[in-house]
Amino acid sequence: MPLTHGQTFALSTGDTVRLAEPRIPFCRSPRVLEYAEPTEPTPEQIAEILYVAQRVGRALAASTYGDPGCFCLLLNGPRVRRRPWFHVHIFLARSRREKWWVLFAMSQKRRLRWLARILRRVAPGLGLRGATGEPIERPDVSTRA
Repeated sequence: MPLTHGQTFALSTGDTVRLAEPRIPFCRSPRVLEYAEPTEPTPEQIAEILYVAQRVGRALAASTYGDPGCFCLLLNGPRVRRRPWFHVHIFLARSRREKWWVLFAMSQKRRLRWLARILRRVAPGLGLRGATGEPIERPDVSTRA
């Protein structure tokens, strides 16, 4: 099953979830499955969303690493979410060490975004990407006065 950014999945209740690709510094290919409604889903809907997230994680891991078991799901409760809507993070990780790194990067996301902005300015040759996802080009300093 080819998965794309913005792809939606229908739940049995008629509601939908959408696959997004957030920008999280130093994390490879993070994905988020977002509940489309502004209200909190019911426990039955949560179970179905987690089932969809598992299917998506397995498909991404199989297509990326050839092993459908190389993924991790992260679900935050309503009181500890940074964003108000229900969502499930999907990360690909080939080992426990990679999973540890992903969870560390998530816990330090604000600091790492700040660090990534500085590194893009100071060392553009590192290949860090800008807000649009495109590589940041090094400015031509030869034409400056």
